[in-house]
Amino acid sequence: MSTDVPAVPPRPNGDDCRLPDSVLQNVPSDRELSRLASRLGAEWEMVLLDLGVSAEALYRCRSDHSLNTQAAALASLVLWRRSEGRKATLGRLLRSLEAAGVHPSVLEDAVMC
Repeated sequence: MSTDVPAVPPRPNGDDCRLPDSVLQNVPSDRELSRLASRLGAEWEMVLLDLGVSAEALYRCRSDHSLNTQAAALASLVLWRRSEGRKATLGRLLRSLEAAGVHPSVLEDAVMC
């Protein structure tokens, strides 16, 4: 029996996500980030912290959009995408969503709608 490591690494999201690997390699669009922000609840800050956005930057986004949590989440997501460039992929976003306990369908809905 061979115990070789598979040539293709396992998907970061297990089998729960229906998004193809080719889509997960894409950088999210403004529209996709907006849809995602509208679907996130209180866990949005945990997601952004996992993505590497600083607590200070989150505080600024919260302060700038104190009456609108969705706008604060969107501003933070855009900040993350801007700071990470091509490394800001849907796959990376999916891993942070899952780390925060968010079901993959939340990202699927934001991307596939």
